[in-house]
Amino acid sequence: MKVSQRIQVYQALAQALCPPTIEVATWVADGTLRRLLEQALPGDVIALRPLEQAGTSEEILDNLRQEYYRLFLNPRHHLELAESVYKPWATAGMARVPFAHEQGLLMGESARHLLELYRLTNWIAPVEFPARPDHLALELAFMVHLVEHSSLGDQIQFLHDHLDWLTDLVQAAGQWQPPSFYTALLQAVRTWVEQERRLRDQREE
Repeated sequence: MKVSQRIQVYQALAQALCPPTIEVATWVADGTLRRLLEQALPGDVIALRPLEQAGTSEEILDNLRQEYYRLFLNPRHHLELAESVYKPWATAGMARVPFAHEQGLLMGESARHLLELYRLTNWIAPVEFPARPDHLALELAFMVHLVEHSSLGDQIQFLHDHLDWLTDLVQAAGQWQPPSFYTALLQAVRTWVEQERRLRDQREE
């Protein structure tokens, strides 16, 4: 797959995991998002069907906003999209902190490492997620930067270091009923990242 196509997929996935916009709703309404991912993930055509919905862009935007709130923002109970929540809070250096090995906490080791990566690369996040520099949308957006400016080896390293928690996320998402646009999207993200992690054995065009 060409570099430009990979960038396009990462950009689309990152935007789709941010709070819904009319642009993303239009991609859903006219099938743009589904077609893009079908080209990137040809073996997952059936699983991608929920990514195209009937209705006007405005109607779909309203639906997406409701789903986004239900899944990711509901203060009573929501699905967390931050890497730290799915890993021990610290594995080295701060291991003496009483809650170092606990999971489910924000601003863990992965978040602190990402803040340093963003600083070193002068990367500015396109969207702010308070206390979540390791939000999945930001990690995907940072991959756009890496694909544009870093070696394939650096890209693969980032995928292994920071996008290795998606199976746990998809399993957690599977507990939410009924299935939605976003549960299908998260499955597509996991499949895409798994495919990308195999790039070391392939040759980019």
